[in-house]
Amino acid sequence: TLKFLDSQIKDFPDLFTLGIDGKLSNHYDLKKGTYKIGSKSIKYSEMIKFYKKLLETYNILFIEDGLDDSDWEGWINLNITVENSCNLIANDVVKSSLKFLSKAIEYDICSTISVDPYRIGTITETIQIIKLCQQYSMAVVLDVKNEETTESFYSDLAVGCSVNYTKFGGMVGSEHTSKYNRLLAIENILVDSFS
Repeated sequence: TLKFLDSQIKDFPDLFTLGIDGKLSNHYDLKKGTYKIGSKSIKYSEMIKFYKKLLETYNILFIEDGLDDSDWEGWINLNITVENSCNLIANDVVKSSLKFLSKAIEYDICSTISVDPYRIGTITETIQIIKLCQQYSMAVVLDVKNEETTESFYSDLAVGCSVNYTKFGGMVGSEHTSKYNRLLAIENILVDSFS
């Protein structure tokens, strides 16, 4: 199945857009500064080569958490390598914290920030972080995939703050579909208002 999927993706690159959520913090040895991939221990430079090869082979929209959240040198070099070929999303490394976001901006480690209101704590602070990202021309992903209610407010927040992407979870269960349905309703309202 994987070989068939791989061949289809390569044969029809315009039909497939992929995203990678590396979660590499789960594979990082802080003492050695290496990533445990299978039976190998590799440095961030080899991970970057791997991502570069993937970007040359596939139509990849984003790489999220491509390195460990303490590997700042690796992040800087990954962002330089990736350039504008995909969205390099910082999630765990920023922790939806103003302190870490400021550091990410200072060191220019990514092009996109994942913003999680639950990690931040308040809507006011969430909006402040979104505005700061936009001030520095960073794309924003509003990430509320773990919310377990059918409340659709976050769809309004996403549109109201002009975020670039939303991460509401899979299209299964009313807690997720309510948010997508609200986005469709907002789209209809906007289309009607400009008709």
